[in-house]
Amino acid sequence: MWRVMTRMVEGRAEKREIDMLFDVTKQIEGHTICALGDAAAWPIQGLIKHFRHEIEDRIDQYSANPDKAGSMYNVEAAE
Repeated sequence: MWRVMTRMVEGRAEKREIDMLFDVTKQIEGHTICALGDAAAWPIQGLIKHFRHEIEDRIDQYSANPDKAGSMYNVEAAE
């Protein structure tokens, strides 16, 4: 989940990965002995439910201009 989320933040993910990530969180939720499984799944589910359009926009921006993808999160680019 972390790798996919990182790619989404940077805009390098594909739109199909949004649904794939949501499906993975649903498979984790309620199926582990440890409560940390739910604790990892719920924030990602909320993010996708409420901000899917933002994730898709970031992916679209990367597709349009891959040289600038993730630049707002890249410390070296800001310096």
